[in-house]
Amino acid sequence: MKFRSVKSTVGNLFCPVASVIILMTTLIALPGCGSGAPEPGSSINTEPDSPETVTAAPVIGFILIPAPPDTVRLRWFGEGPAVIDELMVLPGDSVSQGDTLMTLTESLRLVELERLAMEVQIALAALRAIPGDSLLQIRYDSLTAISDSLVTLSVVPMLSPVTGEVHLIPGQTGDTVLPGTILVTLTSGPGTLFLASPPPGVMMDRWPESAGGMTLIETGPEGAVYSGDGGTVDADFSMVRSVNRNALFEDDLRMLMISLEGDTLEVIRAGTSGADVIVILPLITDGTEFITWGN
Repeated sequence: MKFRSVKSTVGNLFCPVASVIILMTTLIALPGCGSGAPEPGSSINTEPDSPETVTAAPVIGFILIPAPPDTVRLRWFGEGPAVIDELMVLPGDSVSQGDTLMTLTESLRLVELERLAMEVQIALAALRAIPGDSLLQIRYDSLTAISDSLVTLSVVPMLSPVTGEVHLIPGQTGDTVLPGTILVTLTSGPGTLFLASPPPGVMMDRWPESAGGMTLIETGPEGAVYSGDGGTVDADFSMVRSVNRNALFEDDLRMLMISLEGDTLEVIRAGTSGADVIVILPLITDGTEFITWGN
């Protein structure tokens, strides 16, 4: 079968190929034709575009001034109800910062402890019925160890955040308290409370639970009240950073930031500073770059 030669009539629009076989409607580029092929020695960039990154700048300029002696009210802030296990102090007692005032157990843990105690008693009864049974002995020992560990982990100590005097303890051993209930009222000593205010232009909705040698007592419209040693303000609040909002990624109820090296950090949103977001994050090296997630 013979094919008719097709010649170019528009200058260099087509390569001077002697004959063309039309096999499909898709245009097929012939090697060496036109200027589409790369020049010898040239390279094609196949690397993906580098991600845009930002840094988390430290927020500098917090103002910390000594506050006069005041009444400090300590509340229960657990996720649910709790039971007062033991009182360590009485009204009128002098306390130092860090002293244990009372211990509590969360009600949900009490339910689990009661269930485990019942299983321990059942295992013990079975072991007494069949003395020397190795499997029953292993089960009894395991349940006892788990129960003892849970008892230890369930106890929540209430520590004094200030040096001062116990003024009032409304509850008593065995009482059930709800979140927000006042547990102890203290009168702080001189030089133990400090009022922290944010720098100009920074709005703080949440403050660090601890800042260096200081412990958060309460927050208000003017700032936050801390107890302890005032120390160096910039160092105490070095975990408070200002970052572009595009560097924050929400995963369920968590807020995350991912460094250029691939480290994932869980952060707490604490406020705003202009268009940036104020976050509380683990101590990082200044200049650490974080990946952004779009505009």
